Amino acid sequence: MSLPSIETIDNAIQRAVEFLARVQQADGEVAAPRYDAPDLSDLGELDPSNFATSFALYAMEFSAHPLAREVERKARALLMREAVGPGIWRYSAQRLPIPIDPDLDDTCCIAFAFRNWDEGREFCRGNIETILNNRDRNTGLFRTWIRTPDSGNDTDFVVNANVLLYLGERPETLIARNTIVHAINFDEENRWYWYYSDVLAFYYAVARAYFYAVPGFMKCREAMMRKIEARHEPGAQPLTALTSAYSLCSQMYFGEYDEATMAADLAVILAEQTSDGGFPRYPFYTGWIPPFKCRHYWGSEALTAAFCIEAMGLYARARRTT
Repeated sequence: MSLPSIETIDNAIQRAVEFLARVQQADGEVAAPRYDAPDLSDLGELDPSNFATSFALYAMEFSAHPLAREVERKARALLMREAVGPGIWRYSAQRLPIPIDPDLDDTCCIAFAFRNWDEGREFCRGNIETILNNRDRNTGLFRTWIRTPDSGNDTDFVVNANVLLYLGERPETLIARNTIVHAINFDEENRWYWYYSDVLAFYYAVARAYFYAVPGFMKCREAMMRKIEARHEPGAQPLTALTSAYSLCSQMYFGEYDEATMAADLAVILAEQTSDGGFPRYPFYTGWIPPFKCRHYWGSEALTAAFCIEAMGLYARARRTT
């Protein structure tokens, strides 16, 4: 299997950006409805939130298309309106009648996506203390929900990786970094991610954090790449456009350029792109109350498109510089 041309990738990215711009809501949200079926095969229900929009905003960094700037503008405006405090966000939109506590996953993914925007970066400057104070007193890991220390909470490794993406390596984050490295190297990661539908989403979060802010994650690179390669072997769980995007992003962020694996991921992504430029919907995260049964699943065609834009953009960037 050969690698696709840069022209093929550029065209696929352009079509995906145009699709995402068409389906972005007027208020700027990139929606990820809630589904009951694990494969998102039911009708679903709109669930206005901020999380998916943060990934779409970040994905626009990989496109020079004028529509990407419009998606960015609308997404930034929405997320600024949705903040519950300076640089602090919760999952659900404020207009929903049922309140939900703010959390570190939304907060850190959005703050990271604001890093190249002066107004957004300044707005987030005061959230560091709140994040650092939200560590478990026993384990040193970051707790998901921003609550008082004696309130119920949980810890999730993807959430911790996203905190590290935003905060980087500092004395207060080293326990989380080292715990994640240990889990990957000793095959313990499946015990520690509650809110995500596939372990490749965890590897994606770790790889992205490594690239931008956490060089210490290099210590689990070899183990992670071995496990990603195993997902491409005959008999492994089939890859989709979304999981192929996680895989390809992880390889690109770690500078792992295995031609066969990259070609396989890109083949799935390109094959699943639909005539309108979008992609099928797949579950990204779940309504999981650890450690009990999963109740709901979230994802959308637009969210899959955002990850595929990122993955193809990283590949194109690497091809142009090597």
